[in-house]
Amino acid sequence: MNAHWASGLPPFLRWRAIHWAQHLRIMWLKYRNPEPDLAGIRIPVMQALSDNICAAIYDGYYEKAELSTFKSKLEKSDTVLEIGAGIGFLSSYCASQIGSERVFAYEANPQLEPLIRDVYSANGVYPHLKLGVLGERAGQAKFYVTKDFWASSLSRPKASSQELIVPIYPLNEEIRRIKPTFLLMDIEGGEYDLIKAIDFHAIRKISVELHTDVLGQARIDEIKSIMNDAGFLIDNKLSSVISGVKEVLFLEREAPI
Repeated sequence: MNAHWASGLPPFLRWRAIHWAQHLRIMWLKYRNPEPDLAGIRIPVMQALSDNICAAIYDGYYEKAELSTFKSKLEKSDTVLEIGAGIGFLSSYCASQIGSERVFAYEANPQLEPLIRDVYSANGVYPHLKLGVLGERAGQAKFYVTKDFWASSLSRPKASSQELIVPIYPLNEEIRRIKPTFLLMDIEGGEYDLIKAIDFHAIRKISVELHTDVLGQARIDEIKSIMNDAGFLIDNKLSSVISGVKEVLFLEREAPI
């Protein structure tokens, strides 16, 4: 949202004015278009989402990089494993392209389950959904939920987050059971521990967000090295970098090593 109009206000009023202007804009958009369509996927849960996430959806940049990757690289023969399902948008898109039976989504935040189910239902798709996190071994974990659900994570992001106890499912057992070929991962820094523990098995394609601001560059480089050693090469045309914040990468390999 362009905020030049507020530049002349005193600093203590500027943020408040911009915040309320966005809030009013989102309220108007929800009234005019309560179930927006993004890439052919209806999103009927706008009333339950924060203004920041609504803005991303209405302005068309929600999951834009990942969506572009799927449009380019998803094949009918793929089986998708999504770690970090959010509201179920990307798993709905994948299911609409290759069939629900070939899409497996995991979401740590149990509060998102009804929203995910509503998105699935609105689009006539029913991917396999499991609530919990994936880890090296079974157990339980603390998960911290924020107002903007995309910032929720296994590490406490800020004081206003809500702590939940969620189940951990063994990552490699799930991979052997599902036999995915396409891995999608966006878990706010949790990617470091998973990539260190993963057996890539039949996976040939990876779309992953690497959170430099959470992990630091040394760990990001370590993740890339692990994937490179497994035969994955970065596709620069389908990857992007926000310096010091995150990298959204697509990687591919010819065949499992």
